[in-house]
Amino acid sequence: VARERGHIVDAVRYFFGSLELDPGRSSLRSDLSDILVDLDLVEEALRVDPRMDELDAARARRDGESVLRLARARYAEEPSSQGARWRLMYALAHFSDQPEEAVSLAREIYREYEANTDQIGPVLLDMAWMADRAEFPVEATQWRDIGAAALQNRIEAGMGGSGVEMSKARLALLDQRKGDALQALTRALELGQRDRFWGESRQFTSLLDDPKFEALVNRVQDTIAQERAQVVAMLCGPDPIVTTWQPAAGTCAH
Repeated sequence: VARERGHIVDAVRYFFGSLELDPGRSSLRSDLSDILVDLDLVEEALRVDPRMDELDAARARRDGESVLRLARARYAEEPSSQGARWRLMYALAHFSDQPEEAVSLAREIYREYEANTDQIGPVLLDMAWMADRAEFPVEATQWRDIGAAALQNRIEAGMGGSGVEMSKARLALLDQRKGDALQALTRALELGQRDRFWGESRQFTSLLDDPKFEALVNRVQDTIAQERAQVVAMLCGPDPIVTTWQPAAGTCAH
C-alpha cells in the first residue's frame, strides 16, 4: 500500500521488516529488489533477490549492449519460452536500431493472447509504439485501439496506481497528446513510479524538447536521490532498521 501511494521509503522499511520475519518468501524479495533497482541500489537488489540474473542486472544498469547480447542468448537457448521472447522484444525495442525484429516478436505475442487481450493491455500500448517506430501502421493502429480499450476496462474496474498512469501516458504519446502524457507521468511519479532513465527512453523522444518534461525528469532524479539517501541511512546508519541483514558493500558506499 505504501508503495502504491508513492511512499517509497516506508515501503522499503516494511519490506525489510517483512523479510526479516519471513526470509524464505520469494515474493517479498522480488518486490523489494524492484524498488531497490529503481533507487539505483543494484548491488543491494542482487543481494535481496539472488534470483536476479545477469540479464536483470544489465537491464537495471541500463547496459544496452549486454542486455541485447544476453536477451538474444536466452532466446536462442529457449525459443519457446514466453519470458525469453518478451525480454528480447523489449531489449530490441529499447536498445537496438532494428525495431522490425521487435515487431516480429510482438506479432507472435499478440497471436498467443489474441483471444484475451486484456491480459496484455499495457504491453499492447508498448507494442503499438514499436510498430509505429518500425513504420507498420496497421499493427500500430490495431494494437493502440485494443490497448486503449483494455486500459479503459482497468479504469472502469476501479484499478489505478502508477501502472495505470503510465499506460495513460503511453496512450497519450501514441495520440500525440503531449500535455496529457506529461500530466499522467507526473501522477505516476506521485504514485511511486521511479524510473531514473526517463530522459533516455526512446519511448519519450517526442517529449525531449519540452521544458516541462526536462523539469519532470529532474524531479524524478531528485526524488530518487533523496529516497536513496534515506534508505542507505536506514540500512547502514548507526541504528539500522533490521538487525539480521548485512547490506551490500556498494550500498553503504553511496
